[in-house]
Amino acid sequence: MPFSGVTRVYRPHDDEAHLLIPQDGKTATRALCRAKPPAADGWRGTGNPAEAAQAAALPLCAACHRWADWAAGAWWLPSAHARRAFLPEDPQEHSRRVADLVTAFWPSGAAIEVPLGTVATVALLPLADSQAPTLARTIAELPPGGLIELMRATWAELWVQHPYLAECAGLLYRWLSTASDETAQRVTELTHHLLRAGVMEHGADPGRYLKADLLGRLLQQLTARREKGRHGAFHTPDFVCDFMSEVLSDLSEGESTGELAAGSGAMWRAAAAQLRREGKDPATFPWVGVEIDPLAAAALAANSLLWRLGDDVLIACADGLSRDSGLGQAHEHRARATARRNALKESLPQ
Repeated sequence: MPFSGVTRVYRPHDDEAHLLIPQDGKTATRALCRAKPPAADGWRGTGNPAEAAQAAALPLCAACHRWADWAAGAWWLPSAHARRAFLPEDPQEHSRRVADLVTAFWPSGAAIEVPLGTVATVALLPLADSQAPTLARTIAELPPGGLIELMRATWAELWVQHPYLAECAGLLYRWLSTASDETAQRVTELTHHLLRAGVMEHGADPGRYLKADLLGRLLQQLTARREKGRHGAFHTPDFVCDFMSEVLSDLSEGESTGELAAGSGAMWRAAAAQLRREGKDPATFPWVGVEIDPLAAAALAANSLLWRLGDDVLIACADGLSRDSGLGQAHEHRARATARRNALKESLPQ
């Protein structure tokens, strides 16, 4: 991921996991690429500025020879070109297959934020680093500890880019700071399946990620194995959202898309896709959502990143039908998160 020498850990919010923050978020470097197990008191970067400067212009596999050596053995993973060529033509069918794969692989009764967060992280890798799809074989050969480090670094880079949304998605990555060896091993195996299934390619292509709510479908299937309809919440089919968006589409600049029971954002996805078809950028529009389920709200934040909705997004984890929608607190949270990020960047050496 695009980091230079990493020397400090920052806790962006009291109830968030430690995030790794780069000394210079503008410099693309692979200095953190050292498969060192997390320290007992939390993850610590091991790169130093001199090595970071030397590695800045090099791809991941060149900047860290040990990772490149491991990657040479990933013969089972097709190239990025081959993975794209063999993706299902219909993104919704692709989404269904991935959700079925994860649901079948992950043990019933286990914490569902782990597989959901793993899928979100793999899909968001191209947003954190545009070279990620071409480095899939390198990623595939990481040992479990190295992969967990890479996933934490990915969310750290996403926090640098979009601090509020990254913090709202906290439930999808907090477990990374306390992952057991068994969990890390299972996450590694799941990541291999996701890489082979083309989830990174899904996350890199707007022609695919805006046509299917992958995280929403997966969340529905994982929760269906538990207490179904616990909050009376059910996933709106993608084709229904697409139809409603086409019928109701008439957004002008500055008008917002709001939803009181937003779920994972199925309607947002359809609205963003419609805006793209009209030649408009979804990131120039405000997006407001209220969702009572914390995990669905976290998926909504991750989807906002995946769908490139920009930073004019408000997500309140509250009951949208109550007197207090939580949007006031969401406004304050967004302002604090942005201020923390800006203050940290200003405090780091140029």
